[in-house]
Amino acid sequence: MKASKPDWLIVCDASRARVIHVDSVEDDWRELEHLASEEGRGRPGTLVSDRPGRANRPKGLGRQAPVDAVDPSDSASRRFAVNLGRHLERAFDAHEFDGLFLVAPPRFLGQLRDALSPPVRRRVRGSLDKDLIGLSVAELRRRIPARQEKLS
Repeated sequence: MKASKPDWLIVCDASRARVIHVDSVEDDWRELEHLASEEGRGRPGTLVSDRPGRANRPKGLGRQAPVDAVDPSDSASRRFAVNLGRHLERAFDAHEFDGLFLVAPPRFLGQLRDALSPPVRRRVRGSLDKDLIGLSVAELRRRIPARQEKLS
């Protein structure tokens, strides 16, 4: 009999992830591991070491600070998404799970989906775009639908 729940529930944000094993036959949810990115946990100002430099403007119009097109915290969250994706790929290759259910804030959920390899992406049974990283396993059980069909 095939389980209606995913084997692993990944509850994460841009710097932390919790891996929860869900056994729908035994109705058992168990936290397996907690992953964290120290880089993304700092205050936004700590990710940039000093003030932006100055550049001369054309035709002697003075100097201006260049606009930094990449937000350092966004870069850190993308790196964490890639690392989490690699972690899930290794676990999939080791046959540690069959299906995944992803829970993350909308922005990071998109970054994580982009970082998943095609074989792991095919194992995603559903997702929920909410920030639930701080909830206990018991509270997650109450908040997350038991069946994927309830997410629509």
